[in-house]
Amino acid sequence: MLARFGDRGGGVAHAAAAMDALPPEKHSLTLRMLMNEIKDCPAPGCFEASCWQHAEVTIAIAFFVAPDDATAAATRNRGPGPTLPSVVCTNFYPDDAVVEWEMYLEAPSAALPPWDALNQRSWPHYVAPVVNDGSGVFVISVHLTHALAEATPSQLRGLSDRWTARLRDEDGDEMTDDDPLAVLTGVAGLAQRAVRSGGDLKLYCWHC
Repeated sequence: MLARFGDRGGGVAHAAAAMDALPPEKHSLTLRMLMNEIKDCPAPGCFEASCWQHAEVTIAIAFFVAPDDATAAATRNRGPGPTLPSVVCTNFYPDDAVVEWEMYLEAPSAALPPWDALNQRSWPHYVAPVVNDGSGVFVISVHLTHALAEATPSQLRGLSDRWTARLRDEDGDEMTDDDPLAVLTGVAGLAQRAVRSGGDLKLYCWHC
């Protein structure tokens, strides 16, 4: 609100204080990107629709498997590339997504949980923290990796339906062009690969 009415410094300070009041595990990609948008606000009125249109960016995402955190973190500047098995997708907040996936697989339900319920959960651990260009790498929890690996086709379809509803609720017609079920099926395949490795591989997510 402060940034909208011209006090960009006040808006940044207020947003930073709110972020600092949260524990690091609650600093989701969504919050960090909103914080960057406030910092980049060039002038009063920049939060009008025309400015939001100019601010639109593509979020590149790749879920992948790697042998350790150091190898995964080294992909931050370039993505996992062809040497690490991956599933590539775009235009959703992946750390929000994995929290949603884990919550569903723990207690399947078609009903969308309120955002407060998601925000009370632990967010992914970053092995390569997010930097100014939006790139970062986080590890998928062992719990979610096993849940995805063990998910049946029916469970993945149910999860896809609820996640699609969440994406549509967040982004409307601007939601990702990717097929949510195809993304989930691909990531579940990577999770199976990680589980079968007996600890030699872990599941990660890169975004930029």
